[in-house]
Order: sequence, then structure tokens, then C-alpha cells
Amino acid sequence: MLRYGMRRAGQLLAGKYKVNYKFAPFVSEFKDFVLDGCSSDPIEEFPSFDCHETDARLESADYATITPRQRSAMRRFRQRYMYYSYCYDALRYPVPLPECVLIPSEKERFRDTGRLKFGGSHQGGRRRSRRRGPGPSSSFYFRI
Repeated sequence: MLRYGMRRAGQLLAGKYKVNYKFAPFVSEFKDFVLDGCSSDPIEEFPSFDCHETDARLESADYATITPRQRSAMRRFRQRYMYYSYCYDALRYPVPLPECVLIPSEKERFRDTGRLKFGGSHQGGRRRSRRRGPGPSSSFYFRI
């Protein structure tokens, strides 16, 4: 099984090596990597009965819920830094994808291409410096 995820560049490489983003997406190998949960068959409509106990334990963990303060911080972050969303890209995806939750106030900010209507940049009108470093996150794949 191949999983896709995002990690901050510093977490992925522990700051030891600089990341060349021209070669994205990145393939990574992990040692002693542990995932918690139940395996599932994508053909089955309902999860196995054996997973109910594991699901209940994971759903009751403190990281399984988001507080109103965290939700507000995420909304502010999205308003300030998100300049593209495939969820609002109606040209590429005429029917919204299943994982997309369309927020009307957010949808007004984006064109049919999924890019911002005004400004077109996540910099918020600030000038860019000539020195360009790597972005804050990188993509990676891992096998489980």
C-alpha cells in the first residue's frame, strides 16, 4: 500500500540536508515506522467488526478532535496563506472530490481554476525578496 503525506522540510530531513524542490514529489523510506489503526479492504462498504475497539480508542484520543481555538487558527491560516485549492478548481474537477468540504465564503475568494481572484499571491501584497529559499513543506510517499 502506498500512502501520500505532507511533512515540513525540517521534520522530514531533521534539517540535516537541504531539499531541492525541483525533484518533488519525494520518495522516502522509514525505519521502525508505526501506524495505529485497522487495515481495511477498499471493496468492503463497512469496516470490519474487529476495528470497533480500535476506532473508539483512536476517536477518543485528544488529537482526534479540534478545539474551537484550533479551528479559528486554521481558518486564519487558510485565509492568509492558501492561494490555490483543488477543491475549488472547477475546470480540472467539475464534480467536487469526496474529501472536499466547500465553504461558501472561501469559495467566493477563488476563480474556477482554484486560484485566488484578487492578488494571485499568498504573500498578501508584500514584496518578494530576490533570495528564494525552499518552501515550508515537502511531499513524500511511504509504503506500509
